[in-house]
Parts: sequence; structure tokens; C-alpha cells
Amino acid sequence: GGTHGNEFNGVWCVKRWRLQGACDADGDGDGDDSTMPNFAQRYPSLEVSTLIGNPAAYKQNLRFLDLDLNRMFTAQNLATPVNEAADDVQAYEANRARAIAASLGPKGAEAPACDFVIDLHTTTSNMGVTIIVDQWCQEGLEAAAYAVDKLNSMALTEEPSGERWSTRRPNPVDAQEHVARMLVMEVTDRDASPFLSSIGRGGLQIEVGPTPQGVIRTDVIESMTLAVGLVLEYFEKRNTTPDLRLADSIVEAFLYDHEGKIKWPVRSPYTLNPNPNPNPNPYPRPHASPSRDPNPNHSPSPNPNPKVDEDGRPAAVTHWSLQGKDYEHLPAGAPVFEHLNGSVIKYEPKAGQNVKLLPELFVGEDDPMAFYPVFINEGAYYSPKSGLGIGVTRKIKIRVQQPTEG
Repeated sequence: GGTHGNEFNGVWCVKRWRLQGACDADGDGDGDDSTMPNFAQRYPSLEVSTLIGNPAAYKQNLRFLDLDLNRMFTAQNLATPVNEAADDVQAYEANRARAIAASLGPKGAEAPACDFVIDLHTTTSNMGVTIIVDQWCQEGLEAAAYAVDKLNSMALTEEPSGERWSTRRPNPVDAQEHVARMLVMEVTDRDASPFLSSIGRGGLQIEVGPTPQGVIRTDVIESMTLAVGLVLEYFEKRNTTPDLRLADSIVEAFLYDHEGKIKWPVRSPYTLNPNPNPNPNPYPRPHASPSRDPNPNHSPSPNPNPKVDEDGRPAAVTHWSLQGKDYEHLPAGAPVFEHLNGSVIKYEPKAGQNVKLLPELFVGEDDPMAFYPVFINEGAYYSPKSGLGIGVTRKIKIRVQQPTEG
């Protein structure tokens, strides 16, 4: 947890798991006082360790200090020597990425220090429980399919079993806002993946929302805990069931389409004035002549359709009809942004988008030109260092192996 420093729920889970492993309030040694899973007892074949990804950003309640840590784990970035790196590759997050890779990797090794990485995130968007997996990671796809199926089969009013989960609260994951889905990324090559979860032999990301940045919510914690527990349960089952039968299963997933991203209508430099006065004085003395513009820093012909406001923020807001509609079909011509000037920007899907799909994974899709937005009005995506705009996905069918009953 804590790959992004202002996403507190993953860090909270890590702290609870660490405390649970170290404390036994009633002194009987069985560790049953915690409401979180006891990893050593419930998954004895697994050695589970925890990590706070970006502790410096976490302390300051910032997503990152210099660069987005979860974009720093390509093999090229990790292999760049510090003394030969450009300024941005010498940033705090670049060095932190190298330290994490040295601890959990090395990346691309046949036997890295960590077999499987689970990276915990939250989003301000209405994404429910989204398990994000790169295409190259077959084990991640299988574990994600298992967890999504189990999460969505749990009834909202059902009290989870005390043997596996807390019975303190009802299970929230079937509430409308916490439906589980699998999001498959375009990345087909582990070396090209920028995500922390690509450091081990396999990995995935668990994203839960909506929740504000810098806020801890019990329902988000419960959903994260359930999702992590089910991923671990899948690997425990694979490790400890000698006669476990696996069979091909066709499951629904959403394929992320990077080229189709709906970008915020922003531009650089961040100014409303297309013809700024070079005078560095921000408070110029007014001219005495009434025929002269009293403010020489003000353009005589300001841009009537600015892309950003004077503070450098997007000059358009997510349209009210799109807010909260993650994973819902977005037809061509639907409103997506509303400008400061009142105009509405409508969705124009890109035809013939080239998305890489591994043939052994892909089964089919109902309509290649039907698009489903994700990360709608994601707070992190107001920053160009993380990626501006609204993500676009396509609904597909993929083939994964799953345990069969009996």
C-alpha cells in the first residue's frame, strides 16, 4: 500500500496486518483478536510480507513528491544509472523505485525475491472493486478472475464466515458502489510495464472507490481486505490441493484502451493570455493616458475559449450526466465535459483503435466500437505526471484457467 502517498486505505490495511501479526490481546497465542485475516494461519503455504511504497509522500499526504511512483518501474527506468540519468530520473520516486526493485526483484528475473505483488490503491471514481492486471501476467489474470467471481457471488446481507473474514460488519462488496470487475491493461511485455506490481514474477493492482484522497473509510478497508484475502486464497488452493482440477473458463473483463483516452481539454503554458506582456512586474503601474490599456499584462484579445483557467486548472468540468457512470456504455455524442464558458464537449470515439491483445487470452467481444469509461473525474488525473483525462475501456471475453469443483 501507499504507492501513492495520499491513498491512505492501503497503508491502513498494511498497518493492521502488521499489528495483527504481532499482537494477541487475550494472550492465548492464537492471534484471533484481530478482525483482519491471519495470513500465517489461513494461508500456511504462503509467505506474506508488506511494504509501504512511498512513505515520504504518505507523510506529506501527497500522491508523489516529484514523479508518479507507479509509472517508474519499466526496465529502462530501473536500468538507468543515476549518474547518467536526466533530472527527472534522479527524482525521489526514481530512486525509491530502484530500491523497491532491488528488494522485491530484480525485475525480469526467473526467480525474483517476490513471486507475486499485490499493490493496493483507491480512486475518487466510482470504480467499485477493480482488479487491474497486465496481459503478460497469466497468474494475475487467473487470481483476479477467481477473486472477482467470489466477490460478486457474496450477498450483501450475508455475514462472512468467521473462519475467513470479520463478522463485525456486513459484507459491503455487493453494494452498488463496490461491484467487482477485472480491468486488463494493454501491456503485453513485463519489461515495458511501468507499475510496481510488475516487479515480481507476477502481480496485480486492487483499486477501490469511490473514496476521497487522504481519507480512510471502513467500507473501503473491508473491500480491500476481502479482495486481498481471495487472491491469497486462490494461491493457497493452488499450492495445497494435490488433485486440484483446472479448466478453461471464459470470463468478462474490461480492456483498457490507452489511445482512446478522453483527455482533459488543457494546454500549456497555463495562462488565459495568448499574448502575455514580458514585463515581470505582476502589479504594473496604471498608465495615465485613458487611451492606453491600464493593465499591460492583460491581452487586448483574450482567448474566448480557454483550455485552462488563470490558476492552471482545467477550464472544463466532467459533465453532470457522466459523473459516477464508470463502466457504463458511453455512446458517441454523449456529453463529457462542460467548459467555463458554458459550452459542452461531446464524446467522439476514435475509430480503428489499435489495441494489442494476446491471441491466447482473447476470446471475443460483442462490439469493438462500444466504449466504457473508467476513472471518471479521477482526482489524480488532474496532473499531467499521472495522465490527464478519463480512461476508456472495451468489454471483452478472455480465457483463463480456474479451479473446478469436485
